[in-house]
Order: sequence, then C-alpha cells, then structure tokens
Amino acid sequence: MLSQLKGHCFFVGGFFFSFFLVFPVLCSPLELSILFLFNFIFDVSIDRVGLSSGFRCRCYVKLQTPSRAAGVDPDPLRGRAWSLLLHVSATFEAGVSRNPAARNELKRTESAAKVRSSRAMAPKQRGKKRSVEADTDTDEPSGPRKGANKFIGAHVSVAGGVWKAVEASVAMGARSFALFLGSQRSWRRPALDGAAADKFRAACRTHGFHPDHIVPHGSYLMNCGSPKEDVFEKSRAMLVDELSRCCALGLHQFNFHPGAATGSSPADCVERIAQAINHAHQQTPAVVTVLENMSGQGSTVGGRFSELRAIIDRVRDQARVGVCLDTCHAFAAGYDLSAAGGVEATLKEFDREVGLRYLRAVHLNDSKGKLGCHLDRHEDIGRGEIGLDAFRDIVNDPRLDNIPLILETPGRPGFEYPEQIKLLYSLCEK
Repeated sequence: MLSQLKGHCFFVGGFFFSFFLVFPVLCSPLELSILFLFNFIFDVSIDRVGLSSGFRCRCYVKLQTPSRAAGVDPDPLRGRAWSLLLHVSATFEAGVSRNPAARNELKRTESAAKVRSSRAMAPKQRGKKRSVEADTDTDEPSGPRKGANKFIGAHVSVAGGVWKAVEASVAMGARSFALFLGSQRSWRRPALDGAAADKFRAACRTHGFHPDHIVPHGSYLMNCGSPKEDVFEKSRAMLVDELSRCCALGLHQFNFHPGAATGSSPADCVERIAQAINHAHQQTPAVVTVLENMSGQGSTVGGRFSELRAIIDRVRDQARVGVCLDTCHAFAAGYDLSAAGGVEATLKEFDREVGLRYLRAVHLNDSKGKLGCHLDRHEDIGRGEIGLDAFRDIVNDPRLDNIPLILETPGRPGFEYPEQIKLLYSLCEK
C-alpha cells in the first residue's frame, strides 16, 4: 500500500511540475534539462503505479509549436523540447500498463509523435506537393500481404523429434514444409512414437500449419516399379508404413518418387507402381499418394507427364492420387521453364497431359544442369540454369495458390532457406 501511495505521489508531482513549470519556458537549456529529468521521473512513476490503458493516444495530433504556426523556422533546441513534450503527453493519455498490448500502443504513439514532430520542424519546400504516402503514418503496410495465397516452405529436418520440423519451419518464416517420416538408410524403422505424434499435431495447430500444406517425402530406398520381387515387396510394405505414419500425424498427403524400371520395360514399371499404390490404399485410409515428376535420369519413370498420367489411370481410387511438380526435374527432363512464357507453357502441357486438378504441390529448385540434361542436380533459387524470372512467374501464378511450394535447394552461406523464402515472397506482386 505504501509503495503504491508513493507511486501515486511520484506520478502527480511529476506531471504537474512538468506541465506547469516546464511548458511555458521551452526554449531555455536549463528548462530543457529539467524537462529531460521530469520526463524520466514521469515515466518511472507511471510504471510504478501501473495504470491501465483507457485512452487511444491522439493528443499528439493536435500539438504544434507556436513558431511553426507563425511560419517561422524554430531552432533545434525548441524542436527537441516539443518532441519530448509530445512523448510526455502521449504517456499521460495511454498510461504505461503492464499489459503488453498497452505497451505496444504506447510505442506506436511515441513513434507517430516523433514523426509528426520532426515533420513540423522541417523547412517548407515551396513549389512541391507532398505525396499521399508522405502524409500517411503506418507501422504496417495497409491492405493484404503480398503472396498471401502462396505457401512457401522447405524440406526440414526431424532431428530431435518429428515436431522439430514445425519449429524449424517457424524459425525460417515458412508457411509450408516437407519432412522425412523415418530413416533414409534402412528398410527397418522403429514405429512412430505416439507421444511424438501428439506433440507434432499440437505444434502444427499452435503455429497454424494446415495438413494440406505439409508434404512428407518418401524414402529414397523405395522403388515401387522394381522388377526384383524382394525390392518390390519391401517397397510396397514401406509405402503402407509411410501412409500409416501420415495418418498418425494427421497429415493428408504423401509424396514419393514413382520408381525405376531397372531392366524391365517402362510399361511394366508403370503397372507395378500402380499395383503398389492400390495395395497401400487398401491398407490405409484417406491419405493421398502424390507422385513426383522425375528428371528422366537412368530408367526412372515419371520424366514425361504422360508417364504420370499412365500411372494415375491405373489407380482405382483416383481421388487419392496426385502429382508434385519439381521444377529442376521438369527442366532436366526437357520442359523449358527458363524461356519467356516457359512456366505458362509447362503448366498448359501438364494440364493437357495430366490435369491441373491432380497438382498437389511444387518443389521449387533451380537446376545446375542445362535444359534436357536428365541430371537431378538442384541449385539455389536464381543461381542455376532456370533463372529467377521463372520463379517470379511461379509465385505469381494463381493456379499455384493454396498448395505447398517446397524448397529443396542446397543452400550456401548467407543464402539458406530463410533467405530464399524471403526472396520468393519478395517476388510476389499481389
């Protein structure tokens, strides 16, 4: 009680002394020093009392210096004194609450007061009209954020726990992400821990990641098109396991490389891939299997859009199949994204061969290799053969709204995932 009473006394004394003694004599250096002192005392006393924020801070709008109103340029000392007085007035109107929202209100008020004070002190520029932007005080850009419908992210690590993927994505400013659901080195993997799955789902809810914007990636060991029976059986079993993990994590889709013929015909490879997908659908509910287009390297299937369509045609439940379009793979397979209008032409061909309704995600990767090289060699955005203009077209294409756009680039010092995500959003025009 005693400390609170002292705080009130400090508050009342500081305010009245500042207002009635200092206000009439703003020009004096001595009074300016006193103003500094009592401005500090005033802030401390307010903080001690802990007043709640009951007013919108607007008093600073009405305060102008007499000398400016008379059209006389004031001296810097007077300008600084008025700036401080504006701060004191704003503090009195809002109160310094222990509530973070009130503190933020005060910060915005102080910022606006200082801007207006500095503008009042500035000499007039005759013959020039001030722009609308110059007279607008905003701490945040008005209107919707650019790229609001684009969900750009990256493939992130699950080291330390599957929920760590969410934390890593938040840290880099991502709005979507991809992850592995198990070891890439072994066919045998421990079962997904239930507590870890719960933490993952909770983290996604907390940070606003919708399941449709999360794309787990399949193990590179899988080859659902292999003519070798043991490899085919292990791949089919792993696909079932991957979809089961997606169910446990509350995820809606699963992305994987279709497979490679490795000595058999492409047609036989397509049949086996479809068989593996149909088997996995029978064993698991709901999750969509998302085929990734390939670079055409070796005997892989899926380098041509027509091959992806052939697999889809053999899947019984086509509501549970989709495609992830990898830009590096497409370029390496011969689709010229780097040309003027190349993104538009590629998407049109994809729509004609497969159908845009099947497009569930995009992997954003530049290419180390040249057009049609059939090499799966990813490069950082804008640093490869595809070039930055193609990615500008991608992030501004409305057909790619509301689907995950995932980086799988190698990164380099000063240009890792966070910087590349920021770059891509900066390319968004609306």
